[in-house]
Amino acid sequence: MVRFLGIEHAVVWLTLLATQVSTLNVLVWSTTISQSHVNFMGSIADFLVEDGHNVTMMLLENDPDVVTPGTKLAQQVIWFSGPYVEPDEWYRISWKQGDVFNTRTINFLDFFRMEHINFKLCSGLLDDEVLLETLRRGKFDLVILEMFHFCPAGIFEIVGIPKVMITSALGMTYAHYKLLGMDFPLSYVPTQMTSHGTKMTFLERSYNVAFWYMSQFCYYYMMVYEQIIFYWRFGLSFPRLDKLYTEKMDYIMLNTNEFTESSRPTIPAVRHIGGATIPEPKPLGPEMESIMSKAKKGVVLFSLGSVVNGDKMPEDVRSAFLDAFRSFPDYQFVWKSSKNFQANFTHPNVHYQSWVPQVDLLADPRLKAFITHGGMNSILEALYFGVPLITLPVFGDQDSNSAVAAEHGYSYPLDKFTITAEKVKDALKEVLRDDKQIQNTYVRNAQHASRLLTGHIHRSREELLRLVRLSGSSPPLLHLRLNHGHLSLLQYYNVDVYLLGLIIAYGIFKFVKWIVHRYGRMKRRILATANAIKPPSYAHALKSSNCIKQKKH
Repeated sequence: MVRFLGIEHAVVWLTLLATQVSTLNVLVWSTTISQSHVNFMGSIADFLVEDGHNVTMMLLENDPDVVTPGTKLAQQVIWFSGPYVEPDEWYRISWKQGDVFNTRTINFLDFFRMEHINFKLCSGLLDDEVLLETLRRGKFDLVILEMFHFCPAGIFEIVGIPKVMITSALGMTYAHYKLLGMDFPLSYVPTQMTSHGTKMTFLERSYNVAFWYMSQFCYYYMMVYEQIIFYWRFGLSFPRLDKLYTEKMDYIMLNTNEFTESSRPTIPAVRHIGGATIPEPKPLGPEMESIMSKAKKGVVLFSLGSVVNGDKMPEDVRSAFLDAFRSFPDYQFVWKSSKNFQANFTHPNVHYQSWVPQVDLLADPRLKAFITHGGMNSILEALYFGVPLITLPVFGDQDSNSAVAAEHGYSYPLDKFTITAEKVKDALKEVLRDDKQIQNTYVRNAQHASRLLTGHIHRSREELLRLVRLSGSSPPLLHLRLNHGHLSLLQYYNVDVYLLGLIIAYGIFKFVKWIVHRYGRMKRRILATANAIKPPSYAHALKSSNCIKQKKH
């Protein structure tokens, strides 16, 4: 089912008429994995409208609970919910069932469930001629999407969109490395969704390698599974979906910065725009201001994002946090949770809120710490305002984010499988430690990052808009890519060069060995000849003389 929403903004349109920039027709494509991902893409759509472009927001429905498009300014919003997807199919995924506290990183079965949904969505898209014709008539110069599967590449080819710009609200994944043709240094860079830092033990490196190849399997499984749809409908001559992404893509824009991702080799096509979508903080409302003013020493924010609410926590985890919070009566705790959870617990210094103005709170100097699931947006926002973290990663990329944050020294990590009230207390003591002689390490590192990131939001937005204008109005920017597509596997790894080197080294070795052997033979011959013509020694002559004398006598 397709829904078209027209959004009129007179002020925006007057601005567009007065703007002298080259106007592009841009399609922003978002898969509704979660509200935070949709908000990220919606913010990009709004920036592009403000920059003078014609923007259509397309939402491919995965999660039925995502009900807002994330954009306020896009001229047209299209919702597509697949006719072949069962209404409750997305709710079979573990994190929608509140099962994330019992699985590490991500339930591997969820990958197959999600891909089965994507397969049905792709089939529905190709059957919707009205939608395809609408996209054709849009005559888009560029599409911006967060890549969760391969079907969109085929759709863009069918409707004639020439350029693709990939974004990621997470960071670099296997798919990004594969599309860019980049190697991944597994020995010192942790794979996305693992819980390791850059200094890995042997077992951690082994796990890192295994998880990388598991990611490789998922990549090819998705591609082949969805490629079958296009082969079935358009024949075996239809281009490979991953090649379509590669050929049309100039840039990958990551919602990261130098503090939220481990250092690694990169290329010019990879750009970091972390923080670009952080809104300007606003004054707190009366309710929040009342909570903040009650605190003697400060306030701690506790939020596990848009997916995990308090009522989905196991009882022992909830009790661990509540018992720990009671031990810090001089601090007020703002806990983002569902209304059902609020009714079950009452503590004088714990305030339950179904929604919180996160950025506004983080910008307030009275907020002293942030207990978070480790989502990328939450970490970026906390870093920008210099707030130290306590991370409780739940699933997905949060393990990786938490490990990087701990390694950079601005976060204290907790483990959801071993959490107790004492461990939460220890974490709060460390992060909230107020030593007048020695500054808190976590506070110092967070504030150091904040100083270095001053002005970063504006610069990231400008970079985003510049890259869109450049990519959308230019032919393929081939100079950004690694130029190794013409190489065979042997050539790429220089196997032929190394083989030639070995052959030459072997030839030199054999030649030297032959020279030594010839020299040895020559030397032996010379010695033998010298011994043959050598005059008799004095002792030998004396002995011969004595023998003659004896014969005479």
